[in-house]
Amino acid sequence: MKSDEPGATLGIKFKGRQCGYFNTVGPDTGDLEVSVDGGAWEPKTDWDEYGKTYVRPHARPLAQGLDPTKWHEVKFRIAEKQPTGSKGRFQRIGYLLVDGEVVDPFKSTDPLHRLDAVWDTIKLPLKMNLATDRFQYLPHTMTKLRDGGELADRAARRQHHR
Repeated sequence: MKSDEPGATLGIKFKGRQCGYFNTVGPDTGDLEVSVDGGAWEPKTDWDEYGKTYVRPHARPLAQGLDPTKWHEVKFRIAEKQPTGSKGRFQRIGYLLVDGEVVDPFKSTDPLHRLDAVWDTIKLPLKMNLATDRFQYLPHTMTKLRDGGELADRAARRQHHR
């Protein structure tokens, strides 16, 4: 996930000792603020001078030394202040790292509700680059759907036609 919008917030619920994140740091990286179990927002600095010259992978703890027998909620958000020397406030989070058990917010949700939840996170207008030949196999697909038969994936179909 990525954002450069100050105040954009993400949270995770887990039972364990610690959690963190894996991201990339580069010329336009910003900093975060973290709240543990409803506590005050504390700054977490991601930006550093090395970010001026190259992009690199980076891992950082969000919360450590927590009671491993209790459930915790950690929230983090993009800080309002742009770091001195940075060209932006971007955060590009690749993974959340958890030492413990994570609550799946969609565990009891049926697949359609999961898709709706994902759709709700998409900012419109949605920009898409569609292939110019995207309708090429549509008549064949419609025939298979109407008359029965197995649908092959696009790569397999191209291999078959060579």
